[in-house]
Amino acid sequence: MTSLPDFATDYYSVRNAAEIITSSGPTFNVIQEPGALADDETTTMETTTGTTMETTTTDFVQISTTSTTQEVEEDTPVTVVCPQDVVCMALDVSGSMTTQNRVTQMSGAVATYINEYLRNGTAAGIVTFNNAARTLASMTVITNDQVRTNLASVLPQTAGGGTSITSGLNTCIQMVQLYSGSSISKKRILLLSDGQDSSAKNILPELPNLNITIDTIIYGQNTDLAVPKIAEDSGGKSYFADDDNPEISLQQAMVDTSTQGCFTKAIVSIASEKKTLSSADTSLNEKVSFDSTIGQNTTLVFSYSGTTDIDVNVTSAKGNNITITKDLAAKVVKATVEGQANDDDIEYTITKANPNDVVEIVVSVTSKPIPDVDPIEINTRLNSLDISFDEDSSLVIYTDIFQGLTPVLNLTVYNIIKTSTGNDLELIALDDGTGKDSTPDDGIYTAVLLAHQFAGDGYYSIQVEIDGESVLPGSPTNRVKRCVDCAPSSLGTVQRTKSGGVITVANYRVVPDTTPPERIKDLVVDSGNTTNNTTIFTLSWTAPGNDLNVGRAAGYTFFVSNDSSLNNLQVLPNNHKSILTDVNSLLVDAGTNLELEIDFEQLEFGDGSNVTLNTYYIRMVAEDDKGNQAEHSNSVSLTIADPQTINLWVSWHIHFLLVEIF
Repeated sequence: MTSLPDFATDYYSVRNAAEIITSSGPTFNVIQEPGALADDETTTMETTTGTTMETTTTDFVQISTTSTTQEVEEDTPVTVVCPQDVVCMALDVSGSMTTQNRVTQMSGAVATYINEYLRNGTAAGIVTFNNAARTLASMTVITNDQVRTNLASVLPQTAGGGTSITSGLNTCIQMVQLYSGSSISKKRILLLSDGQDSSAKNILPELPNLNITIDTIIYGQNTDLAVPKIAEDSGGKSYFADDDNPEISLQQAMVDTSTQGCFTKAIVSIASEKKTLSSADTSLNEKVSFDSTIGQNTTLVFSYSGTTDIDVNVTSAKGNNITITKDLAAKVVKATVEGQANDDDIEYTITKANPNDVVEIVVSVTSKPIPDVDPIEINTRLNSLDISFDEDSSLVIYTDIFQGLTPVLNLTVYNIIKTSTGNDLELIALDDGTGKDSTPDDGIYTAVLLAHQFAGDGYYSIQVEIDGESVLPGSPTNRVKRCVDCAPSSLGTVQRTKSGGVITVANYRVVPDTTPPERIKDLVVDSGNTTNNTTIFTLSWTAPGNDLNVGRAAGYTFFVSNDSSLNNLQVLPNNHKSILTDVNSLLVDAGTNLELEIDFEQLEFGDGSNVTLNTYYIRMVAEDDKGNQAEHSNSVSLTIADPQTINLWVSWHIHFLLVEIF
């Protein structure tokens, strides 16, 4: 079923795979806005009315709604048209933009934005600013490639003077308002700046009433703190461009801003990364996988630097034809995949012309959703955009991955955080109900940056990398009701990369690591296997992290009791954490399923007497590298059918036979 656009979801939301639609508002007609080209999509609804009360719980919010359920009876077509995109680009050309060739990097990224990412029918204008604003291109509707070329040709290549962010914004605001008035809903400004403007904060009170979304790209750590606030107060999003990898960070921001208003026609970033061919390397080979929802207008762009040229060979596992063009002056190779690349593997090989040279290559792979299929939508949310630091501070990153309203599961989601000091931190976001992730398998992948992992005041940027063989659940979840009889299915291997935005941190100070591992909640023991008066039990659990569910624990301690309470716990001898620390296969990444075999003969309790019992209870505690201990795990019981009394001491023999189940 084709998904409804963002502006329609206030009224309609898909509730299950049986095509049941929930309506909580009046019927509406989607009308094509002035200037928008025809990008029609049609879906059907079938209706019988009833009333339900539903409470939806997600990792972020709980919402209770009363709704009218309409079930399948007759087809009613709904036509969805992407709204016209109206955007003015306000570009900083002040003197600081000469730093590390920022103005050229900016203009190159904006040229790609105009030529590749903006949809036909978009009205675009260009303004530059230093001490004052200057209009380079008035609002122009993009109808063909020549219009795109004309717009890109006026982009600035030089910079100088002071910084007046306010003048650039005001000029763009006037241009957008004069062009669209109140008749067009999707009006926005893309602001890019690296400078300081003490007057920029004065525009903030006006923003909520303008009905113009302002997305901002912060170029470097010295950018005025008013810039991200401008985005926040106008309903936009902020991005960060750094001088280490400007091509990637700028491209990610440009792609993300271009998706607004129409996911079904949006450009999607499949991969964006920097590769290096050293003097010892002659070539490299990589593969990019496309799932069943993506593959229209697919391009691979290879931008390289160095003294030698490169040759690129690209092949399609499906046999799609591929056209390769090379711009030697710009040092860019572009591969265009003809036809649809959905369910395809695209393989590329890069070879240096001179094998002794060092070459750096930025590889960018983009595509669009294929027609008549719900696209995979990925949204990143942060618990805070502006952190005033204390010892309890944390940044929680939520990545929502859905096809329509169906969660896409089984993916590996990485959050790469670049701190204000330039260091990269890699966090794995999980959808398993541990740590800050409150609900497993709801399509909301959660990661957390803890207080002791922060590194200083300033801007922190987030990039999201997604990979894995996707699974669509076939049974109901708390997020969406679906048909019970449906079997799990797959969209294939999903690869995506996108910007997760930027935050600001103030008042930072060094704080100790006081965060323990996650409490083990799934400790299980089997019924045991008795041979020669010795019973072998297998304990199993999911490994916690060093901090909650991040990293790997540094050790474990096991406890035994003759009842299920915490009042009579004894540490198991021959099973101290110092012994376990030496067993590398036990100390594994969080989320790994572990099994540990133990031999049981006899237990002696604290009064020194030999106590023969049929049932014993075991708990365990994980510890991190700073000595922080998790809470005791859940309790599991061992039952000995014929307990032995040969030994008068504890005799637990740990085989250290660990099975990692992925």
